[in-house]
Amino acid sequence: MFLGCHTCLVHQTSQIEIPQVFRQPLAGNAYVTQGFERNLLVLKEQTFRDLVRQVTSLNVADPLVRMLVRMLLGSATMLEFDAEGNAILPDDLRDYAGLDRQAILVGHGAYFEIWSPGAWDAQRNALQDADANATRFAALNLALN
Repeated sequence: MFLGCHTCLVHQTSQIEIPQVFRQPLAGNAYVTQGFERNLLVLKEQTFRDLVRQVTSLNVADPLVRMLVRMLLGSATMLEFDAEGNAILPDDLRDYAGLDRQAILVGHGAYFEIWSPGAWDAQRNALQDADANATRFAALNLALN
């Protein structure tokens, strides 16, 4: 399970140092794809397969569905690792997320996101607005049985 927020280095060779706490659950194959907010999504193979099954079961006649499939699957690639265990990001995805020398990894349970520090700061500021959070999440069913 991917939890927490971690800062890591991004090398000029597009290698990103994944912390051990995230690297361990990625044992086996993993995929990286474009995220929804100028970030990247990294998913274990089974989670990615579940996502593919879900989005490809949607109505292909719907233009929004086609856009979603293009975004998530058209930019997806299997994540490669170097001998040191660093992930090698494709240049187009690195550019999309605006990654330079540092990245912020944010756990989402079954997957994690990769953010540029500036984009993550803006997102974190929005998330820390307690007044807005009280109303923005009110409609969600967050019952803890």
